Amino acid sequence: MPRIAAATTPALMQVNATMDAIDKDGKDQRHQNKTFTRAVTVMMAGPGYLSVMLSDNWEGGAYPAVLVHVVVLDLSTGQTVDWTKLVKGAGVKNYSDSGADGKMGQPQALIYPALLAMYLKDPGTDSTGDCKDAYQDPQSFMIYPDAKSGKLDVSAFDLPHVVQACANDVMLTPEQAKKLGFDQGLLDALAAAHAQPGSDKLGMQ
Repeated sequence: MPRIAAATTPALMQVNATMDAIDKDGKDQRHQNKTFTRAVTVMMAGPGYLSVMLSDNWEGGAYPAVLVHVVVLDLSTGQTVDWTKLVKGAGVKNYSDSGADGKMGQPQALIYPALLAMYLKDPGTDSTGDCKDAYQDPQSFMIYPDAKSGKLDVSAFDLPHVVQACANDVMLTPEQAKKLGFDQGLLDALAAAHAQPGSDKLGMQ
């Protein structure tokens, strides 16, 4: 995982501590399964937020397993974002699936009926063909800001393994995100990051 080179505040030091913990978990998984690999991509490095996408691959049965997940951190606190505080809408709530070890599977996933309705209307979402029964009730979503596109990336989360290919990436424009009630401060930060594509505003290493 990347680190902030000059982490001079408690919040930024907490960010690096989170990265340390994620790396430790990755090494533990590698110890348990030598086929485990992880690719890491920084999607937004400030202002305001750090967005990182992780793509994990491993072999463990008839088919290789692939898991894409995200870490989105609030740079003012150093904590992972709580999407229920960054979206105002009916039925918004956090999604958590606790595995056998009792740990939170994906605390940043969000359940939001209005987002599901928009997701199902997207041309890239196969909601009537082979994927018509893939989406759950309630359906959770993984969300992260993408500085390059200037949009919020949304994809269905925790789909059953046999229909994981149905997880379409829907890119919410700032206008769509605002209509859905996403926080204006988040959208302003995303717009600022998009204005300087590829700029490393945090001194990541």
